[in-house]
Amino acid sequence: MDLCTSKKLETEKGKPSILVNGHKYREYKILKSVDSIRYRCTNKNCQSSTYVDNNVTKDLSMLNEHNHENISENIVSRQIINSRIKRECENNLFTRPNKIIRQELLSTENDLQTVHSYIKLWRKSMYDFRKNNYQQFQNHWKNQNFNCLTCAIPTLKKNFR
Repeated sequence: MDLCTSKKLETEKGKPSILVNGHKYREYKILKSVDSIRYRCTNKNCQSSTYVDNNVTKDLSMLNEHNHENISENIVSRQIINSRIKRECENNLFTRPNKIIRQELLSTENDLQTVHSYIKLWRKSMYDFRKNNYQQFQNHWKNQNFNCLTCAIPTLKKNFR
């Protein structure tokens, strides 16, 4: 089979995946004995998988056929942007979500037909991520503020005497 991978992607959780002929595959196993990587279809009900060389440039063989339709290009583009936005959200905690979304849309090379519901979904996912990690941020800031207050209290007492 002489298929070439059309795109190398990264999932929302940071794991490698590829797009071949309109089907999305996730990394399943690294086979050291044959120097190849096995990718499995991301659809849970599909048993299709493919073997790819270590450089992830061409498909070596394909197992089973897909039992579902191809993923549209618009959905793949939306998923790519979603994963990039979530990673950016982890790095820039205090940047507004709309600003991160706007920067990501300007830097993308694909022709994504943006719909307001996509932007609303991305913004909500960023707020949810920050809400889930709020406890960690809160503990960090409490420690920082406590250290600053303990340094400032002796100087305040001297000023009021």
